[in-house]
Amino acid sequence: MTKILITLAICLGYIGIALRLSKVVRLRENLTNSKHQFVTQFILMMVLLFHLWFLIDHITVDSDLNFSLSSAISVICWMALLSCWFFAFFYRLAVLYLLIIVLTIICLPFILLAPSYPITLSNIDVFEIHPILSIAAYGIFTIAGLHTVIMVTAQKCLSRGTIPFYLESLPPLLTMEKILFRMIFIGIAFLSLALLTGMVFLNEETGNFLEFKHKIIFAISSWVIFVSLGAGRIFFGWRGKTAVKWTLLGYSVLFLAYIGTRFVVEILLIN
Repeated sequence: MTKILITLAICLGYIGIALRLSKVVRLRENLTNSKHQFVTQFILMMVLLFHLWFLIDHITVDSDLNFSLSSAISVICWMALLSCWFFAFFYRLAVLYLLIIVLTIICLPFILLAPSYPITLSNIDVFEIHPILSIAAYGIFTIAGLHTVIMVTAQKCLSRGTIPFYLESLPPLLTMEKILFRMIFIGIAFLSLALLTGMVFLNEETGNFLEFKHKIIFAISSWVIFVSLGAGRIFFGWRGKTAVKWTLLGYSVLFLAYIGTRFVVEILLIN
């Protein structure tokens, strides 16, 4: 009962922020220059901290981690929202902000319904760092993927000559593209560190730094895709449709690395 009330309180906090952001979008305000920006960001940070406390309490069970599919999605949404909170200080991202908050509200209650899938914690130090880096990479690439979807939608609307009101608060497409690549480069850094620490952990645990499991193959494949995209941007000036296709492809493969694997294990195989 207590967890239900806490979940409800967190959702209500996010709904309040979502209502504020919907006003920003509706009135075409620039959140980075808004006089209410500090209050909005401060309240959201308080909700994020409360949400983080709830996630830690739910996921950590004695010496194990209860990292089920719903828990993983909720943690990734939290990280995506934290990343967006940071970027919102510098860029007009009210639409992206609002989209991630809605997804977080939808995903959060499922954490109470899913069964536990405990993972025993290792005594190897790098194991404590690896999940944090992985979640950070997932979160940043999640907002990059959603940002790409918003870019595609805006581009199609521009080509038709009609811009919906909820897209009028967006920055120019070239600026959105620059933001996208900044997200991607930050995500590459976290994903590289996550893969490196994962290999160190495997080497310490099994004596083999690389195992050909589905999630490892997908994670490395997504890293190759994103690094190729970054290199294409630096050396060949890739942009537009090329950037969109590679970003969505890279995120889709990364999504399969853990979320897809957990879905198969917890949903398909059990049922």
